[in-house]
Amino acid sequence: MNESSLVIEPGFLIILLVAIFAFSATVMAAVTMLNKVRLRNVRLTWKAGRLKGYPLFSTLFLLFSFGLFGLAFFKGSTIHWITFLFYFWMSGGWFVNSYHASKRYITDNGIIKNINDPSQSIQWYQIRDYLEQEEGSYQKYIFLYKEDEISSATQFVRLELDVPKKYLENFRKLLSHKLGRQINCYNTASFDLEQFDLK
Repeated sequence: MNESSLVIEPGFLIILLVAIFAFSATVMAAVTMLNKVRLRNVRLTWKAGRLKGYPLFSTLFLLFSFGLFGLAFFKGSTIHWITFLFYFWMSGGWFVNSYHASKRYITDNGIIKNINDPSQSIQWYQIRDYLEQEEGSYQKYIFLYKEDEISSATQFVRLELDVPKKYLENFRKLLSHKLGRQINCYNTASFDLEQFDLK
């Protein structure tokens, strides 16, 4: 066998590597969408990314890879536009994953800050107290809850949630309905938050 036939072109290796990353991003996006579909009785939801509600880095990478793909396609370079097509595919998967993971979901069962991370979700019955303070265009809520209801020695944990002003009235109504009057609402100026773990 000729040795030259065993040589793998560097361009092929790049395409293969990017294709593997694109496939991985697709799998992550599919898992995120599955978690979203599994949500039941969503009462409120809003975008929480840093770029006007969209995730910053994945959005910028998506736009950048789309521009490179378009440029390579119109230039007519097959190896380049196939490579950048996989980049665009990968960035699309990353965007779908980060966009839905950064959204906030308020359901009949509780608060979901990240649908891919169970530790970023709390059930209504876990909440013992909460704090509220104004933060510009949104209202910050800090919920204090117990991760383990069985052990009396379990430390309280805090979860922070920024609620946009346009959802504030509906969110407060839901809080009142779900938590009732047995839950206290404190002012952060008179409450020491440093003793609680942040989630």
